[in-house]
Amino acid sequence: MIYSVEVTGLDGQKVTIDLCDNEEAMQRITVGELKDKIKKIPGIPSKLIYFICLHFRRKMIKPVKK
Repeated sequence: MIYSVEVTGLDGQKVTIDLCDNEEAMQRITVGELKDKIKKIPGIPSKLIYFICLHFRRKMIKPVKK
């Protein structure tokens, strides 16, 4: 099973990103790793990468400092 997320940009464009292929890997994925995958999407200006805000069910996801 492939675990993926749908990312919607400010322009309304939707892109699906495959995160991992098993539940164990999904449990370990971090916000930082997700942002790294978003950075690889063609067409996202590198200057905007630092302003990425992730939301899940209308709530902002904040990175956990380890």
